[in-house]
This record gives sequence, C-alpha cells and structure tokens, in this order.
Amino acid sequence: MLPHGLCRHPASMFNLFIFMTLWMGKLSYAQSPDKDTTSVQSPAAGATGAAPLPSHASSEAIEISGTTTTFRPIFTVPPEADVSAPVLPNINDPNATDAQTVCPGYNATNVKRTDYGLTATLNLAGPACNVYGTDIDTLNLTVEYQSADRLAVRVVPTYIVASNSSQYILPTTLVRQPMIDADANTSSLTSDLSFVWSNDPTFSFSVYRKSTGDTLFSTAGTKLVYENQFIEFASALPENYNLYGLGETIHGLRLGNNFTRTLWNADVGDPIDYNIYGTHPFYLDTRYYEMDSSAGNFTLVTSNETNATADYVGYSHGVYNRNAHGQEVLLRPTNITWRLLGGSIDLYFYAGPTQPDVTTAFQTSAIGLPALQQYFTFGFHQCRWGYANWSQVQEVVNNYEAFGIPLENIWTDIDYMNQYRDFDNDPIRFNYTEGESFLSALHASGRHYIPIIDAAIYVPNPNNASDAYSTFNNGNDTNSFLFNPDGSVYIGAGDLAVHAVSPNATHADGTEEYDVHNLFGSQILNATYNALLAAIPGKRPFIIGRSTFSGAGKWAGHWGGDNTSLWAYMFFSIPQALSFSLFGIPMFGVDTCGFNGNTDEELCNRWMQLSAFFPFYRNHNTLSAVPQEAYVWASVAEASRTAMSIRYSILPYVYTLFYLAHNTGSTVMRALAWEFPNDPALASVDRQFFLGPAILVTPVLDQGATNVSGVFPGAGGRGEVYYDWYTLEAQNISTPGANVTIDAPLGHIPIYLRGGYVVPIQEPAMTTRDARGNPWGVIAALGLEGSATGALYVDDGESLVQENGTLYVEFTAANNALFASARGTYNDTNPLANVTVLGVQDAVNNVTLNGAGVAQDSVRYNETSKALVVTGLNNLTAGGAWKADWTLRWS
Repeated sequence: MLPHGLCRHPASMFNLFIFMTLWMGKLSYAQSPDKDTTSVQSPAAGATGAAPLPSHASSEAIEISGTTTTFRPIFTVPPEADVSAPVLPNINDPNATDAQTVCPGYNATNVKRTDYGLTATLNLAGPACNVYGTDIDTLNLTVEYQSADRLAVRVVPTYIVASNSSQYILPTTLVRQPMIDADANTSSLTSDLSFVWSNDPTFSFSVYRKSTGDTLFSTAGTKLVYENQFIEFASALPENYNLYGLGETIHGLRLGNNFTRTLWNADVGDPIDYNIYGTHPFYLDTRYYEMDSSAGNFTLVTSNETNATADYVGYSHGVYNRNAHGQEVLLRPTNITWRLLGGSIDLYFYAGPTQPDVTTAFQTSAIGLPALQQYFTFGFHQCRWGYANWSQVQEVVNNYEAFGIPLENIWTDIDYMNQYRDFDNDPIRFNYTEGESFLSALHASGRHYIPIIDAAIYVPNPNNASDAYSTFNNGNDTNSFLFNPDGSVYIGAGDLAVHAVSPNATHADGTEEYDVHNLFGSQILNATYNALLAAIPGKRPFIIGRSTFSGAGKWAGHWGGDNTSLWAYMFFSIPQALSFSLFGIPMFGVDTCGFNGNTDEELCNRWMQLSAFFPFYRNHNTLSAVPQEAYVWASVAEASRTAMSIRYSILPYVYTLFYLAHNTGSTVMRALAWEFPNDPALASVDRQFFLGPAILVTPVLDQGATNVSGVFPGAGGRGEVYYDWYTLEAQNISTPGANVTIDAPLGHIPIYLRGGYVVPIQEPAMTTRDARGNPWGVIAALGLEGSATGALYVDDGESLVQENGTLYVEFTAANNALFASARGTYNDTNPLANVTVLGVQDAVNNVTLNGAGVAQDSVRYNETSKALVVTGLNNLTAGGAWKADWTLRWS
C-alpha cells in the first residue's frame, strides 16, 4: 500500500488514477550512456530470474439460475511467496572475507587545485582483490567547498568499460545533487570544515571542524574498496558517540554503537531493528563538550552520566551519502563502516553547528523542502482493512458523529477494489452509484474520503472476456511495466524478491531494479503528485506513502507501516517520527492503536491521545483484528475527545509550523536535544518530544502506569518555565535536569506550554472546515523575564498558489502587553474571542485592547495559577481578529 490519494467523486477517481498509472509507468531512469542496457546482473549481484508471464489461470464455471457463468477465482498469495533463498548475510558469516585485509586500497595522483577545492586520480595501490566483484582500477576524486556550511567529496569510476559496465551512477534527474552555491567563491571562505588527504600508507581523507579542531570524519587507517558491486569505506568515531538517522528502521532515536543498518526497501511489516520501507542514508552526529571557562578548555563528553549544573556546549554536523543502491552501515564502538552494492561515493558534510542548521541546509541543498499540506489533512483519519461496503463505511462516519468524536477523513483499504484491481471499484459492495451518494453527503458534512492504492497491477485472463482489465492493457500496450531478462512482463516472483521486486527485473529504459530498487516507492510518489496536480489543478496533492527515499517529503507524507498493537510500538512511534523530521518528512504518523494483532482498551486509550500530537493522525488496523475505532470503548472515546479538543484548538499553530517547515526547512516534531543543544543529558531522550518549540508532550508509554516520569529541559534555575495545559500553572522544578513524576491517570496525557512562546488557537469543532470558521484565541506563555513571541500563518488551506493572498501575524509579549502585528492580504473575518496570559505575577485590575477598556466581567486573574484570562473580545474585533494590528495591555 504505497501511495494514497484524495478523490472527490467515484468516476473522477477511476479516470484520475488511470492517468496516474500510465504516466508513472513511463518514468525514465537515466543511466550512463555506456551501460549495456540488455545485460543481466551476474549471480554476484544477488539477482534472480523472476518467472515469465505465466499462462493465465483457466476460468471456472458455475451454474446460476440455470445459466452457466464463467469467472476467475480471486488470487490469494501462496505461502511459498514468503520463503526466500537461504542466503547468509556476510555480516552474519564468520567465514566471509574481510575486504580490508585482502584489498590494496588506492593512491592519489594528479592532484589539482580548483576554485572550490581539488580533483585527483585514485589508482589501485596493488593487485586487484576482486573479493565481491571486479575492482575498478582508476577513480576520479572531486572535493568541493560548495557553501559556507557544506563540503562535497565524490569518488566515481574514471571509465565505464566492460569490466564495470554494471556501474550505475545515480542521475540528477532522479535524485537531486547538491551543487556549488552561486556565492560560494566568497561564502565558502568562511567554511568551518577542512578537507585533508593522505597517501600514507594508502589514500585516506579526513574532515575537520576548524573552530574546535575536532575530526568529524576520517578514513585514516582503513582502505578504500571500490568494486563494480561492492564499495566499502569507514571512518573513526569518538567513544560513546551520538548518531541519529540512517532510516528507515524501528529503533530508538539514538542509534547506539552496536547496530547494523541495512538500507534496502522491503514490505515486511515493522520488525524491530531491521530494514523496512524506506532508505535515508543520512545521519546527524552530535558531540558535547564540557567547558572550563577559566582555562578556556573543551573536553569531549564520552559518558552518559553528566552534571546537571555544569556548563556544556554541543556541536552537530550531518553526513549524507547520496547513493540509492542497497547498502549496509555498520555502527561499532569506534567507527562507522559503509558498504554499498554499487553506484558511487557521493558524500556531503554539513557543518551545522546545530541540528536546525544541519536539517535546513540538508533540505535546501539536497532533498528539497517538505510539501505544505492542505489544512483538512491535519484532522483525524479513520481507516480499516475490512470495511465491507459503503453502508458500513457510512455507519462508521455516523458513529463518530453520534459519539461526538471529530472525524475529518474516512478511508477504505483494498476491500473497495474489484478483485484487488487498482482503479476499479467492486461493482456490488462499492459501486459508483452508491459511492457518489455517499461522497456527496460526506463532502456536505465537511469530511473527505481517501482510498488506499496498492502499487501492483492485476494481470487479467485474455481468454475470459469478463476478466478484462483495461488498466493492464493500457500499461502493457505502452511497455510501461517491468520486464524479465527474457523480455516478458515481470510478475512479482523470485527467490530474492520476497516482499520486494526481483533485483534483475528491468525498467522501461533498460535500467535494472538492482540499481533503482530503493527509488521505486519515491518515484511512485513523484508520479502520483504530478498526476494529482494535473487532475485537480491548483490544489495541493495529499499523499501518504509507505516506501520513501531521501527527498520524498517534497511530494508526500509517510506513515510508519504495518506496526503491531503492542506498547513497544507505541513507544517506537516517537523516535520513528523524530527520525523522519531529520529526513525532511514532517507529515508523519503511525497506525494508531496498532495495525496487526488485537489492541485493547488501555493501549488504545493511551495511543489515541499520543497520536493526537503527531502531524498525521490516523487509526487503522488489519482485516482479522478486533474493531478499534475511537468509539468502541467508552474510556477511549472520552480520552479521544479530550486529546482531539486540544489538537483541533492548536491546529493554527501546527499549520504555521508546517508553513515554516515548507519555507525554511525547520522541523515540526522535535527531540528535546534539538531544542536544548547544549544539554548532553537529553541525547537519548525519545519518550518525550516538542511539537514545535512551544508544546512539550510527555505521554504514558507503559502498561498499567498512572504516572509518568519526564524532564523539563532548562527548568530548575536554568532559565526555562513550563505551564500545565490544563491548570495553566507553572511547574515548580527545583533541580535542573530532574526526572519529575507526573500524575497521568488513564485518559490524561500531560501537555505543557513552554514559557517564552505565544500559541495561536481556534475554537475546536467536529471538522476543520467548521473550526476554521470559529473565533480565534491566543495563549501567551511568558518566560521568566516576562516576555514571549510567536507567529500565525493563515491562507485558504488548500491552494498551491494563494490568489487570495496570505496572512502572517507576529506576536510579541513584553512589559505587561501583548502585541499582534500582521502583514498580508488574506481576509479572515473571524473575531478574536479570548487571550490567555500565563505567568502574570501581579494581580490585574485593568485590561485594554487598543486603548479601549475591557469589561471587568471579561477579565479573570487566578492568584494560584498566575493566569490572566480575557474573554468577550468578539465585539472589539468584529471585523476580524487580524483586520488591524492590536495591543492588549494589563495592569
């Protein structure tokens, strides 16, 4: 189930996706012009021949009311499809040859300076080892200082000849390649990165941070191995290092130093620590130093035990290996080793020195900025594999309405298909006539319908007219499908193709799946995005994809795949989401309450509340599991209403975060360590997270718990204050870095507002359409010094180009006043209803808005919580909350 698209009419759904299928099948995969496009990978490639197009299953006959009718049985996947070839991975084979011990490495010659770095020729330093392929004799090295914060190191074959004709160099038409900035001749002079190379004893290179003298990456003491189907290079790492990223996997946020990351996209559910749906060959490296201010010394922190009162400084850098081949990254106590099955070495080092700096630079130079989603997509989504017909889907919608639980989007899984055929509805259970009536009523209520589409096309029986399937015929007639080595149409099969396409299947332009496998899902997202734009011009496409590669975020969001209804998977959803923040895919969520297996009331209660603070919020489960819609259990319904009320209130804040992510590369869900980059105690924290800079989420993740431990970064005398969302009261934290026990009975998720930030809100409703028409509110959570800032972005919520203009409001609180200053032409007529100011230390007797007094009965000050709540502002802002700038003062 790879791409998902929104459709507004049954007929348009069919026509739209017919177009999408034909077009995505014609995607061009560029390659070296010297490559033999008819060659078949050697056995060393790990490729296997897939079955040719089989003779079609014979149709069967049945007598109905005296009439003989033929039909073709619905295909079911045989058990042997889950059985792969008995291959022992080298990483688990104690007898596997270690390339470092038998290969000669390279020597650098012909080194030449360039305007932005250097070039060199790398020649084999001894007899070829040919250990896992054919050694490439001569390589080209290019080093470029591309900008003030980015260094590129590329190694590619000098020649593509018969011995390495299978070498596939990733084209820029498929994956963007960072290039030298226009101002690099001046900006690169300020780079904090330094490249140094050596031929002692063979070629190696190191990248240093000039400001600290720290070695960020060094291949010294190792050999470069470069064969046509095996590339290996390694770098030393400091003791107890902090690395994040290298997706996609189900794992803690901090990767640890005894972990092997396999990057090979696979539809295998969500096994912990294994390769799953996506490939993101990027990591963030964060290093902390204890400062001795008297001596001016910096000491690298190598222990998990830190002093909460000591002074530290953190430095982060990023490393991106632009390679789409299957690869393996070995994280070991002292080093990191990359092993690639082909392609080139195409490394980019990002100087940072903070995570926001690295993430912004990575997105703007390499993978693109994330798509701005339509506003409605941030509402709640309900899906189920097993909804039998339109009537049952309507019943689910009705139940959500009856139980007073917001529902924005209703999905169907593959049940709606006609015998699992993409782009064709079942003519009885999900017929178009009934579907049109269902969708008309659904849209009138402000809701949306979203079908799941699988990335596989049914092959009909040509001898049975009733089995006709024009989608296949159109694709087949245009040679849009994959081929076997013998030229026949590829059908998913093969020993090494369990839950994936066979490596030697061939694309329309002759490129083999071996070379572009990890790009398959992302290119489907690319095709779907552009098809939706063509079908519904001017509207932002909404796509949630399961298979991704670096850069997919500019087209789509992502869900975490087929997880399981276990407490562990609820926990793992947090580091998975934070990792995808690093990968430039902020529109992330998981199957809430779990996809596989049966959930239970307590787990679903906690999970529905946690996911309410993820950008993509969907409940979804499998065919054989118990129902888990939010209304099934009374306590879950109540917990959902509570969390959704907060979610729908803060959607203006969330939408603003996405606007900023789309334009600046900032993140939406944030690790605590990213917001507090100088605190090493937060390096491994992944049971809490920030939503933007202002909202701290501390969920219960353990079965049976009625409280939860959490930290309040920067509190306890370090300059930060946090306010309870529910009581509005500042938390009394006496010790910096303390793990605080927080009451959290079932149905309660602790949420805190961070001092120093202003959060725009809007009165919640059952749909985002109705919420967008409700009055505004503002919460100003004052910092310890009595000030706060924030912003609000407003537009029509759906258009790519805002013909009606946009609105950007900036908030500043200081000196007993809150200022709102707007720019832009979008006309929002909703009034301002209330303003809440947290952390007001003295009693308030007088409040004015632009000099006009606010009635005393609209002003409430709580001596205990120190919260000022001002209501009844509607009449003073009847033309719209942002029609004119305003100042609210209190004394």
